[in-house]
Amino acid sequence: MLTIMHQDILTLLKNKPIMIYLVLYPPLLILVTGFVFSGIFSDDVLTSYDYYGVTMMIYLSMATVIILPEMLFGSHVKYANYRIIYAPIARAKVYLSKLLVSIGFAYIIMAAYMLLFNTIGLVDFGGKNIGGLLLLDLVFVIFAITFGGAFCVIIRNEDLSTNLLNLLINVFAIA
Repeated sequence: MLTIMHQDILTLLKNKPIMIYLVLYPPLLILVTGFVFSGIFSDDVLTSYDYYGVTMMIYLSMATVIILPEMLFGSHVKYANYRIIYAPIARAKVYLSKLLVSIGFAYIIMAAYMLLFNTIGLVDFGGKNIGGLLLLDLVFVIFAITFGGAFCVIIRNEDLSTNLLNLLINVFAIA
């Protein structure tokens, strides 16, 4: 199982769309929205960076729903996963390794951004009480990634499931 997890980490690191989404998108989204809407907020209790920082981290945590479908049925890993499935290893271990790598990878990056923004004072994620918010984000990322994986396994089509999940995420973000 550790070998599969190691290979999945390397696969994630080579996946440019997911890496751009996880590494570049959060700071860019928070910095741009915070700057653009800074005139709306009075900066007394809440700054635009605080509001949009928290809002965008929730949105980005919801959007991690697409990572596991990409790892299960993505075009560049589909045939390698078929070989793993037919190997003499329990199927549950294969799915569990991909699930753990997806959750761990996404959460570590999201938590690092939350800690960084909180430490430098750009976004107030609770100051010294950030631990509760980090735990809440972990639960949210676990739910999102597990839901995305279950949705993809039920539909058995990565493109269709990713499109439907993206639509669902954006509807929830607007509502």
